[in-house]
Amino acid sequence: MRFRTLTFVLCAASAFCAEPARTGNERTIYKDPETGRTVWRMTVSKSNDKHGYYSSQSWNADMTKIVWSTAPPQAKRGAIWIMDADGSNFRRLADDVPYNMHTGSNASWSRDGKHIYYGQTDAVDFQGRTVKRPPADDVRFDKDVYVQGPIRITKEMCYALSPHKKLLDAQPATLRNPKWAPDHRTFMIGYSNEYENPDTLERRVPTVKELYLIGADGKNFRRLDDFKHHHSWTADSKSILFAGHDGLVVEAIDGSSRRVISKLTGTHPSINPQGTLVVTDVYTEKGDHLALIRVEDGQLEKLVNTPRTHPRNHKQTHTHPMWSPDGSMVMYDSDESGVCQIYIVIVNESKAGGGRSRPAAP
Repeated sequence: MRFRTLTFVLCAASAFCAEPARTGNERTIYKDPETGRTVWRMTVSKSNDKHGYYSSQSWNADMTKIVWSTAPPQAKRGAIWIMDADGSNFRRLADDVPYNMHTGSNASWSRDGKHIYYGQTDAVDFQGRTVKRPPADDVRFDKDVYVQGPIRITKEMCYALSPHKKLLDAQPATLRNPKWAPDHRTFMIGYSNEYENPDTLERRVPTVKELYLIGADGKNFRRLDDFKHHHSWTADSKSILFAGHDGLVVEAIDGSSRRVISKLTGTHPSINPQGTLVVTDVYTEKGDHLALIRVEDGQLEKLVNTPRTHPRNHKQTHTHPMWSPDGSMVMYDSDESGVCQIYIVIVNESKAGGGRSRPAAP
C-alpha cells in the first residue's frame, strides 16, 4: 500500500504518468435537463483535459479527429493527444509540453491537416514523431513583435496608428492574440495595455484594446477598431466578430460595415460557418451557460448549462466554446466534475455524427 501511495504522489506531479492507460471510449451521452440538448462528455478522468482556445480549431477539417491536451491538476507541463471524433482511439503525440489552465498546450492543426503544431516552431505527426514545419509556418511572437514569413508587426507600429497615445504613454501596450483569417489572406492581432495582477487577478482600468490587420504579403497594415474583449473571424474571412463597448459587433475588415447584433457580448464569442449563429459563454451569479445568438435579429437561446466548481479566471477553467467545421456541434470545457473535461453539445441533431458511447446520467 505504501508503494502504491508513493507511485500516486509521483504521478500526480508528472504529466508523463498521469493515467497512462487511457485508450479512449470515455465518451458518455446525456441530455441537458433544462434545454434538452444532447451533450457528449468526451473525457472522463482525474486530469485537466482541455480542447484548447476558443478560436484555435480542435477538429480537423473533415471532422474525423480532435486534438486536445491534458495535465494533472496544478501541473505546468502536459501532453498533447488526438482522438477519433467519436471519442475512441486516444493517442499521445507529445510529452512535457507547456500547459496552462487557460489554453492547455494550445495545439493546432497544420494547414494540410497532416501534422499538429504547438509552441512557435514545434510539430509532430500522428505517430508522435517530431517533424519540421515549413519555414512559412514558423513564428516569432512575444509582447513586442510578431514575425511570420513576410509579416512583421511591432508594438511601435500599432502605437503610431493609435488614437489613444495619452493612455499608452501612461501605460504601454503589448501585442496579443494573433489570428489568421480562414482564407489565410489577412492576419489580425490585438494591441492592449490591459494588466491583470497574477496574484489577485484584479485588472487595471482604463485600458486600451485595439485590433490591427495586415495582408499575408506583409502589406496594408491598418487599425480596425477598439474592442472590449475577445475577437474571432467570420468563416468568409470578410469580417471580425468581437465584444465592443456598445455590444456584440460584426465589422467588415474593409470598413464598409459595422453592426451591433446583441447587447449580450458573452465572454468568448464565435460565429458558426454559416454566419447565422454566435455561440458565447455567459458567466453569472445565477449560473453559467452557453448562449446562442441569432445574427439576423439578436434572438437569444440558452444552449447548455455549464456549472462551475472553481472561479472563472485564467488560473481555472473557461469554457471556450468552439464551433465544429460544419456548424452542427459546439465543443467546450467544463469543470463541473471537479476537474476540467471536454464536452460537446449538439446544435443540429440531423447533421451531428453518432459513434460508440457509454450511456450515463447527467
